[in-house]
Amino acid sequence: MKKLEFIVKDEPYGKERPRLSRFGTYTPKTTLSKENYIKFITQKEMFENNITIFENAIYVELEFIFTRPKSVSVKRRPNHTVKPDVDNCIKLTLDAMNKIAYKDDNLIIALAAKKRYVKKEETAKTIIKIMEVEWWRIYMFCHGIMPESK
Repeated sequence: MKKLEFIVKDEPYGKERPRLSRFGTYTPKTTLSKENYIKFITQKEMFENNITIFENAIYVELEFIFTRPKSVSVKRRPNHTVKPDVDNCIKLTLDAMNKIAYKDDNLIIALAAKKRYVKKEETAKTIIKIMEVEWWRIYMFCHGIMPESK
């Protein structure tokens, strides 16, 4: 089973909406630079781990870890319940990896994501895991067949 795990050592960021101008629409510069950085790290990790582009069904796991502002205590806000929304972070990350890590984003059949604040001795980052799913697991999942536990 093909598997890729890596870390993007940067503050997670949510995808911004396209902007309108009198010349048409454009993607904000911050979104473009964050996407390009994730693309670069993805390509680097795939090359270093000798992994080719995923062409079969995949499962993606994302963990967005944010820096806690000094003005916010753990008691006052234990969870990251402010912007950016987790769905915008997912969108930016998956769009950046599309056609680099996987052939097309329609190959993603399952996705898990969460966001949280850093713990002690930890820095802001995004943890990315991509795993190829075997055809028989897809069949069992789609038909509600659960493997017997031993």
